[in-house]
Amino acid sequence: MTAPRKKVWSIEPHTRAKHDLLSHYLRAWYPIIGRYSQRAVFIDAFAGPGVYEDGSPGSPIIALRTLLDHSAFATLRGCTYYFLFIESDKKRFAHLEAEITKLGALPANVQVMLRNSDFVTVADELASLIRDKKQGLAPTLARSVRNLRGPPQPDRSTARLRQVRAVRHVHGRPPESVRPNRPDRSAL
Repeated sequence: MTAPRKKVWSIEPHTRAKHDLLSHYLRAWYPIIGRYSQRAVFIDAFAGPGVYEDGSPGSPIIALRTLLDHSAFATLRGCTYYFLFIESDKKRFAHLEAEITKLGALPANVQVMLRNSDFVTVADELASLIRDKKQGLAPTLARSVRNLRGPPQPDRSTARLRQVRAVRHVHGRPPESVRPNRPDRSAL
């Protein structure tokens, strides 16, 4: 499957399954982070139009609705949840803006930022901002892979590489606990 060319397209069964997993994960993640942190960040690097042809919500709406409808949300007022939705296509971005607007006024501790840009540009801006402010990252969940089959596209690989480089530049090498496991080749 290639990237959809239409502004809004039909949802694939595997995408619906991924959305179910996302919702399930966020239902657990939001209250945990909300109890132990003053801020949390959700980034969707390829946000899309926010809805599918059949009216099913896309990942930005799922992320917001999962928080807003959470049974523990009233107890999470001490945490500000920042949502950054990035969409490079102008028509999809406009549609996403309209879908977010339909949610109405959001609570003060829910901040939504929309960017009509590509992920690499926004990731570079975020890395510079973090470096300039000399602050650590808030707990962040970043959804940065498009719903595509096949090998990674160069723009996504470059974006991931730049993101890793930015984090390493700001924070140095990641601790052992978050480095990828590499087999000990000397034993081979």
